[in-house]
Amino acid sequence: MPQAYRLSSDHIIWSFGPDLRPALEVEPGDTVTFETNDCFTGQIRSEADLVTEIDLSRINSATGTAGAIAAQALLADIRAGKLP
Repeated sequence: MPQAYRLSSDHIIWSFGPDLRPALEVEPGDTVTFETNDCFTGQIRSEADLVTEIDLSRINSATGTAGAIAAQALLADIRAGKLP
């Protein structure tokens, strides 16, 4: 029976590579919701926060990853985006 999963924006990765272990494994028919960060990983929250003062090692994070069965097709359906 298909399962529904959610990966929060706390599951941050900073790069991809062959040694990266998935945060979860999915099966055909499963649904995964990925909560993502903005490109600054939440470091800019108001007009007072200057881009010149952020930690550049914390930009462009990704959420994940989710592992799937090799040689299976993956359908990505972007349903909604919300700003905090």
